[in-house]
Amino acid sequence: MKRSKAVIMACALAMVLCGFGTAGAVTYAYIPSYENGSVVRVDTSAQTFDSVTFDADPCSPYGAAVAPDGSFVVITCPDEDAITAITNENFDEGTVPETAPVGNEPRGVAIDPEGDYAYVANFGDDTVSIINVDTITVTDTVDVGDGPFGVAAIYQAHESRIKVYVSNYNAGTMSVIVHDGSELLVSTISAVGTNPVGVAATPDGRYIYVANYTGGLTGSVTVIQTEDDTIVESIPAGHGPWGVTIGARGQYAFVTNSGNVSNSVTMIRTEDFNALTRTVGVMPHGVAAPKNGDFAYVINQGGTVPISDVDTSLAVTPIAQDATHPIEGAFALGSFIGGTPPARPTSLTVTTDGDDVQLSWTDNSDDELGFKIERRMAEDSDTSEDANATDESDRQTSVFTQIGEAGANATAYTDSTVVGGTRYEYRIRAYNEAADSNYTNGSETAAPESESFSWCFIGTLLQ
Repeated sequence: MKRSKAVIMACALAMVLCGFGTAGAVTYAYIPSYENGSVVRVDTSAQTFDSVTFDADPCSPYGAAVAPDGSFVVITCPDEDAITAITNENFDEGTVPETAPVGNEPRGVAIDPEGDYAYVANFGDDTVSIINVDTITVTDTVDVGDGPFGVAAIYQAHESRIKVYVSNYNAGTMSVIVHDGSELLVSTISAVGTNPVGVAATPDGRYIYVANYTGGLTGSVTVIQTEDDTIVESIPAGHGPWGVTIGARGQYAFVTNSGNVSNSVTMIRTEDFNALTRTVGVMPHGVAAPKNGDFAYVINQGGTVPISDVDTSLAVTPIAQDATHPIEGAFALGSFIGGTPPARPTSLTVTTDGDDVQLSWTDNSDDELGFKIERRMAEDSDTSEDANATDESDRQTSVFTQIGEAGANATAYTDSTVVGGTRYEYRIRAYNEAADSNYTNGSETAAPESESFSWCFIGTLLQ
């Protein structure tokens, strides 16, 4: 029996139901090749190429967003007013997914960090389509500003909500969509810059970087603080900033300067907004980086080198074109690099040892680069007189903050930065180059040595 388009698309985005998936810690770049109607997959370690080409059900691939678990990539097809979802099975078996309709002329797309919804910016009708990725249905259509282009989505756990940031190219504004499962609220951030295009979020969801194309020789990058949606920085860039991505565990932002005057990428250190620029290929547009990797792929629209590999030392390595799987006229807007996360650690335990807190856990993965350790003050901690808690996020008891990392195969960590008498709650996750695992399925709380020492296990499941 022939399956309907909806069923095929649902399978493409629901790997648990349809048995799709990937094996091993492979980082892939999925590059939308607009001019030849294909999506090219590149193994970034082996630098091998393959592709999916749209014939019977055409798609002019433009924007891309890889799912948090690396199981599929959503592609926008602006000439067809549609999207499609491609799994690694499509590449491995040579099958071509069908498309599903959205709004008029979709450009950018983002998937929320929880992996539940895709958000598609429809440039032609000033809307954003909200897609349920399990059923591939448009659950809502939201009016935004004039010429929506790029999209980034964050999840704010302390508010149990998704926030979506949309660049409005013609209006020079950002639309902010708050999606909490019960209602949709839309607000506007005015005057972010001229012709904003690419949008990217830091891994912790606290900042949004916006590439402002601008008409002059010098463009800019706007930094937005997501807690209150205020603009905190404007950073000069080269001619025609277009794409933007955040890499190296949030330490660097890479921005493509697409104008022929520049042909460059600007790397911004997120700690202090220090920026350096290097020449890459001709007319660089799309750029993406693995979440925990030390490089970014820049996609060049012109010339003979379609991909420039730029690392965090700003060394530029051209990636040779594969004639069998060509990349032609690629805009590659969005987060087109991803992969399968490692298995999450389990059996987290926390004990005190004098002024320190000792953590231990079970390592269940064989492909991690290390573990990220997060902490927050327990909800019953009294922080009003804690002069030593200088980090504002530590005073917000509902917000976890990363305090350190442990290496590959580690099963223990010592926290020596605690304050006696304060109760702390911990959680950890493994990470590889492309993705983070789920958190330990519980968090544990302990207090370092004091007159009223106590500790307990908190059984609340954390996503």
